[in-house]
Amino acid sequence: MNSKIVNTNYLSTIREFADKHYLNACKWVGTAATIVGALATAGGFDPVNIIAFNVGAVFWLLASIRMKDAALMSVNAGLLGIYALGAIVRFI
Repeated sequence: MNSKIVNTNYLSTIREFADKHYLNACKWVGTAATIVGALATAGGFDPVNIIAFNVGAVFWLLASIRMKDAALMSVNAGLLGIYALGAIVRFI
C-alpha cells in the first residue's frame, strides 16, 4: 500500500516538474532552432535552414498556445505555414 502512495507522489512530482518547465523548454528549443536556421541560411546550408526554421516555429507555436498569446500564435502559425510550404517545394 505504501508503494502506491510513493508512486502517486512520484508521478505528481514529475507532472509538476513538466508543467513548470514545459513553457521554458519550448521557448529555448524554439529559439535555438531559429538561430540555427538563420545561421544555416547565412552559410548557404539550404535544406538545414528549412528544417531548423520549421522546428523553431513548431516550438514557438506550442509556447504561444501555452501562454495564450494570440499575436505569437498568429506569427508562428503563419511562419510554420510558409516554412512548411518551402519544405514541400524544396523536397518534392
